[in-house]
Amino acid sequence: MQVVKMTSKARVIEDISQTQAKPDGFALYVRLAHVAAARYAAAVQAMSGLLDSAGARTCYLLPNYDMLALGAAPLPVIASRVRENLSFLLAEDMPRESEPLSTLFLSAEMDTLRALIGKCYGEGKPPPSQLLPACDIDQDKLRAARVQRASPARLCVLVAEDERFSRQLVVEILGRDIDTLPAANGVEALQLYEAHAPDIVFLDIDLPRVDGHAVLERIAQADAEAFVVMLTAHHTQEDVQRALKHRAKGYIVKPFTRRKIAQYLNLYRQDFPQRNSV
Repeated sequence: MQVVKMTSKARVIEDISQTQAKPDGFALYVRLAHVAAARYAAAVQAMSGLLDSAGARTCYLLPNYDMLALGAAPLPVIASRVRENLSFLLAEDMPRESEPLSTLFLSAEMDTLRALIGKCYGEGKPPPSQLLPACDIDQDKLRAARVQRASPARLCVLVAEDERFSRQLVVEILGRDIDTLPAANGVEALQLYEAHAPDIVFLDIDLPRVDGHAVLERIAQADAEAFVVMLTAHHTQEDVQRALKHRAKGYIVKPFTRRKIAQYLNLYRQDFPQRNSV
């Protein structure tokens, strides 16, 4: 079985279409977003081995860290085995009320799968008119928060990422010597920035409620010295131009690596040596 990491949406959709053309084509979507970062590699290896033995020909690791297996064989029994293995492997990681761990798509359901893949690659975001308007940062509160952290002994980093696994991965990479503020949507990110005046922000573009570009714009308006690094699975030239316009320090394309995170931590320390001793 071929395992494909971080390929384009066009390739995945084309492969889905080819699978759809076969009378016994199947796609098995396995949700791994709830897996603890330390166990993700083991989960991928376990699922890859199971899917390979089942006869899947291709397995994609998607931008949101879920998996998609495609093949041409009846798979209801294998789907059941996958669910059983996931339930055993991930029992400690799953919240009590969560979406299904795996979903079997047959040819008649491929349109639904295409929509799901589109969401993985950042489609379906709400237009600006649907974003919450009243989320500006109060500069007085921000200044007060900064005064309280005037001589911090540790870096404070805001991690704004709606995918639980991605958020947890960045937090784990940062380590225990850095204070972290996790946010799952744009509103939380703005509220945490106002309340804590973090040194660094790692900011996902595709946030719910208020998207990353809007969050960056409001942070830039309130804080001329903000240090924001954008996170994305699929940056475009338009994304880059919008981010640079509002003084983003750079981009990290998923999947994250320890080296890229460390690169921006070091850049911050070079730009603001007086702020932190860590």
